[in-house]
Amino acid sequence: MTNEFFDSVYLGKSDYYGYEVREDFADFLRGLESRQPYCLDLGCGQGRHAVFAARAGARVHAVDYSDVAIAQLRGLAEEAGLSITAQSGDVLDLAPAPMTYDAIFMVSFLSHLAARDLARIVDMAHQSLAPGGRVYVEAFTTADPGYRKAADASETSPALRHYFAPGGLRRLFSRFAISDYREFVEDDRTHGPAHRHGVALLIAGRGR
Repeated sequence: MTNEFFDSVYLGKSDYYGYEVREDFADFLRGLESRQPYCLDLGCGQGRHAVFAARAGARVHAVDYSDVAIAQLRGLAEEAGLSITAQSGDVLDLAPAPMTYDAIFMVSFLSHLAARDLARIVDMAHQSLAPGGRVYVEAFTTADPGYRKAADASETSPALRHYFAPGGLRRLFSRFAISDYREFVEDDRTHGPAHRHGVALLIAGRGR
């Protein structure tokens, strides 16, 4: 899958996944030490989490490889006066300065990477977090119907490249100070036909 897949998904629908976030994410933002945090949203898509964070007072650097999504996010941010820098490009090419961000979001992003690239991204996140910084991560697990190519899989599951085995996401972030980790299966009616997801949710500090 390439950026062309999501360009076609997003084209003509600027809120494909909507703009609602989990209460876990809202709590995560409220728990940040900085009152005006600088955040990095990796694989931001059309900016669901970037927009929520910016409306809560954060400055956000949002990156995605879909040119369509980034153009839509830039337009929304400009119209609403939100502090979002939207960048089109491959996240694997990012080289942030050390200890730059108060928070990093990775919502479904890691499941779009090849397994060989996961550790590299996690290392980059660790290095670029400021002291006291935290990460918020959601990824798909092998309990997801997309892993089995079942009928109740998401219509965008063909773009997924990695499903985490039980405990896999926790192990990937083992050098972080994990404060919350859960795995669950849930219904999703926010986009496309009704479907289900197997989700791993992780919240962690920079750790060692």
